[in-house]
Amino acid sequence: MNQAGVWSFRTRTGIARVVGGRLQIQHTLRGVVVGTYDGISSGSLLQSLAASFGAVGVVGPVQAAVETITQGSLPGPLSLGVASFIAVFGLLVVISAPLWTVFNRPAAVDIYDIRAVTVDDEDCELCIEYVDDEVETTTIEAQNEAALDEAVTVFELKGAPVER
Repeated sequence: MNQAGVWSFRTRTGIARVVGGRLQIQHTLRGVVVGTYDGISSGSLLQSLAASFGAVGVVGPVQAAVETITQGSLPGPLSLGVASFIAVFGLLVVISAPLWTVFNRPAAVDIYDIRAVTVDDEDCELCIEYVDDEVETTTIEAQNEAALDEAVTVFELKGAPVER
């Protein structure tokens, strides 16, 4: 928990540290890979991927649409290639959406601006409400129950109001 004067705890995608009165969330490559693997294991990401692969069944109608638009001027394999490209592009967008949310987080939160920390033991999540010109919230997913307990201890020791 305390690494050379730094209070920290593991998150689902990396590590969160309280340094100099600021909560900093850092995403690591290991954390993203392990977090993605855990998401596949829990079924949430797996369900998204299954829906994406189901969308590949759209290739047939897309091929017909491409042939209609080009009025049959494209050879069959080329129009199938265009339809496959569209399907694969859509699949990549669906896969990259969770990664966008992982890397699109606030850089740091002043620990003294935190109004409340709500703990969800069931999902190992912390919902942090803070004031930064206006009231904002951010959610941090702890790696496991032990990391969640460490996070609660860190926030309590730093003086943030924790609600369980």
